[in-house]
Amino acid sequence: MKYSIAEMNVLQKQVVMEFSELNTAHYVQGHTGTAPWYSLEQSLVIGCSRLQLILENQRSNLSGKFTEADIRALLDVSGGMMLSHESIESLSWHLSVHYTTDKGSDAIHDRNLLCRRISALSYVERMVLMDAVEQAWHRAPFHNVSIRDFFLTLEIELL
Repeated sequence: MKYSIAEMNVLQKQVVMEFSELNTAHYVQGHTGTAPWYSLEQSLVIGCSRLQLILENQRSNLSGKFTEADIRALLDVSGGMMLSHESIESLSWHLSVHYTTDKGSDAIHDRNLLCRRISALSYVERMVLMDAVEQAWHRAPFHNVSIRDFFLTLEIELL
């Protein structure tokens, strides 16, 4: 069965939401079971707060590792996809599909260099990178700022 891009986006979002709901349920069960005085809302607030602290703490590790062209390539291949385990693990594959051989040897060299940069990151750093790319996709156009300037608001300095 062949799907259109719009249908694939809808399916991808459904999968991410199901995956996220499952992880959220595991988190809440693990935390409300050990601290029964936490409500569901309090558990979710604590979980979101912890994620935000991790993101803020790790963003500076990405400074000086990527160019604006790298981020544009990631924006192109992400197409606004939601952050998920699959999107983090499949970055290199998406880049290889985006940069096919008909784009020339310079594009292939750039893709390989970007793939090496991404491979050198820890899982958490890749998650932070994809979160920043996702935010840039959804927020930067509304702030009317360049990619470079938007990443600076996240305290990530591009090369």
